[in-house]
Amino acid sequence: MNDPDNLHQCLARETLENTRGLIFWVRPDGTFPWVNPAVCVALGYTAAEFDDLRASDILADYAPDERLKLRREISTGGALAVRATLMRKDGTTFPVESHNQIVTIDGVKYNCANCHDISADLSARARPAGQPRPALGGKPPPQDRLSHRRFAPGRRYLPGSASGTRRGPPRGLSEFTRAHQW
Repeated sequence: MNDPDNLHQCLARETLENTRGLIFWVRPDGTFPWVNPAVCVALGYTAAEFDDLRASDILADYAPDERLKLRREISTGGALAVRATLMRKDGTTFPVESHNQIVTIDGVKYNCANCHDISADLSARARPAGQPRPALGGKPPPQDRLSHRRFAPGRRYLPGSASGTRRGPPRGLSEFTRAHQW
């Protein structure tokens, strides 16, 4: 790829199609000219089904007048971050933080919405103090000898040692760290 413009286009396309973020392009009438694959996975629709959907079909907590007001705010302010609740195809919902920006292409003002699921953040705030945060995927954190809660600064953790036996003062990398470079 000797053409820098072609390289930039390929990098941009790969980034948008492979990010975990939910990226929606929304026309003024609320239809979607493009959504990335993460949106399809998160909401349970195919890309083709988005051709027949509108923003009102997936925004669970904005009435039509609120959506118009929001679009006007984005248009006049240039960019806006808001919280919203998205509805999946099966009717379940989840909260997102959406970073919106109006982009004008060939005279059409599109809303580019970059959303991130904030369910874990909200549940962390609701969790009692001292209760560990579940790992990704909703699984409980590991309780083995290498659990992050057992590591302490200045201690050397050795393979085969359930308690992380310390052998003298720390000197550089521990045997465990040297054996498991990341």
